[in-house]
Amino acid sequence: MKKIIILLILLVSFTIILECKKHEGKLTIGTFNIEWLGDGTNDNKPRNEEGYKAIAELINEIEPDVLGLQEIENQAALDKVLNYLKGYKGKVLTSGGEQNLGVIYHKDVKINSFSEYTQLAVEQKKTRSGIVLDCKKDNFDWKMMIVHLKSSSFFDKTKEKRESSLEIRGRQGNILNKWIDSVLKSSSEKDLIIVGDFNDNPNNSNSKTLQAISNNKKVKFITENLTSCFNPKWKVIDNILLSKSALKRCKIESLRMYNPKKIFSRNISKNISDHCPIVVDFETLEADND
Repeated sequence: MKKIIILLILLVSFTIILECKKHEGKLTIGTFNIEWLGDGTNDNKPRNEEGYKAIAELINEIEPDVLGLQEIENQAALDKVLNYLKGYKGKVLTSGGEQNLGVIYHKDVKINSFSEYTQLAVEQKKTRSGIVLDCKKDNFDWKMMIVHLKSSSFFDKTKEKRESSLEIRGRQGNILNKWIDSVLKSSSEKDLIIVGDFNDNPNNSNSKTLQAISNNKKVKFITENLTSCFNPKWKVIDNILLSKSALKRCKIESLRMYNPKKIFSRNISKNISDHCPIVVDFETLEADND
């Protein structure tokens, strides 16, 4: 019996060591719009506990270190998912009405600051601020912004409304581009990572709302050639944008998207989201370069 117990202890210890080795020197960052994640009271998209648990299972499948979130009603809504996640913390910025930005992060990541970037909220009740984070894992520190830019939705039933939405999103894109230039010029931090629901693709020739950022040689949309996991004819609107310095740490071949419909049954997946999370890995053990 003692031999069996010793073998079990050794097996568990070996498993823990392997798990730690798997994450050593690796950072996983991404974005996920969780479609009207509510707190369970008068929600736009009602979910039961099975729905919250499925979202957590999807996040566990991804194993992110930092995941930018969109469409979170409040902290109570995010807590319903965090209840099923071990080793994670989360915070919601509650200035965006019923669809707020948020973030979850693993205990291995140090978040040194969490602030609101109000300049992106260019139209009251129509647009949202961004979240700015200063983060560090191992030898890699970086500045991160989470965004949710103005959508062009089925509510834009007239030409004027559609043009207005594009104009607003274009303004936000220009503001975001100026923020990038300002940080890279005036700050010692050169590792910038911007994630979120941009509600557009930089290669979209019909709108060009992200053109200023696309033309900025200091940054790159690593997601620009991805297509939606729900329809290969659609270009992604959830994006990851990196500065040149951050790009050097990025394992671009690891860029991936998770389709809930391929992981869960139809009844479960429909309670998760109409967006697919996108993540990418970075190396963290090399000496910091800024």
